[in-house]
Amino acid sequence: MKHLTMIIATLGLAAALLTGCKGQDDKVAAGDQPAAGGKVASCDVISMGQSCKQYNAANLALGTDSLRSLCEAVKGRFADAPCPADKQVGVCAKPEGTDVFYEGYPIELAQVEADCKSSEGTWTKK
Repeated sequence: MKHLTMIIATLGLAAALLTGCKGQDDKVAAGDQPAAGGKVASCDVISMGQSCKQYNAANLALGTDSLRSLCEAVKGRFADAPCPADKQVGVCAKPEGTDVFYEGYPIELAQVEADCKSSEGTWTKK
């Protein structure tokens, strides 16, 4: 479980570092929709840890090569598409991207929600 938490933290940190400065319009609305400009990509690690990192337009401004490499380094599947919608149980939307959680996620959702809110994310239960 520590390994999974480390993977999610690494993906989040990388997204934050790649984001840089951006305006409010670049936020992901409700965690499901692409940000302004329609750009979206994702790193699916559902098979390993029942989660997926969705990147918004601000993350993608410099291209996808770095995000793709990071995703593949943690054995994820990178796609130029949103995270899969099937079997979602919760979403944490942050300015730097969205964390999507699925049935079977190994950490109690109440804890995931608390972590999301403590890091200034917006939690949506599915």
